[in-house]
Amino acid sequence: ERRLWEAGSAYQDALGLFRKLAQEKPEEYEVNIAMTLNNLGSVLRDLRRLNEAKDAYEEALQLYRAISKKESHAEAHNMAMALDGWAIVLRDMQRLGEAEEAMREAVGMYRVLAQAQPQVYEPEMAFRLNNLGLVLNELGKLDESESIYLEALKLYRRLAREQPQVYEHD
Repeated sequence: ERRLWEAGSAYQDALGLFRKLAQEKPEEYEVNIAMTLNNLGSVLRDLRRLNEAKDAYEEALQLYRAISKKESHAEAHNMAMALDGWAIVLRDMQRLGEAEEAMREAVGMYRVLAQAQPQVYEPEMAFRLNNLGLVLNELGKLDESESIYLEALKLYRRLAREQPQVYEHD
């Protein structure tokens, strides 16, 4: 836990520096701010400081959405990761409806990314599908949850056949 606190402190310091730099060149540093907020959100989530994590993810997503308006695919992967982290925080806060919405958006982004680069993004998409299945299960949407879990399982099985060295356990 001490290392998490140290990481959180380092991200806070970096965030302060990037915010200062962004005062002069906002376009140049907004991506750095968004990435740092995303990483900070992850640390705060692990520390169970959920309200602060939620705020960090929301600010990161606001920046990623602004960036994507200028460049449609810029930072799509980082935005999808931020959506997933935000959804997990919302789930942990028992805000399941919002978590479902965020997770669906993240899965949708991973589907697009996986179409363009399947080798890179299909494993991440399978992981996010599993997260969506979990949220749907907690909401009592059992049929849809099962369908999503089966889609993730099918994808994992195919990936394991194609890359057994990656997916086999010792």
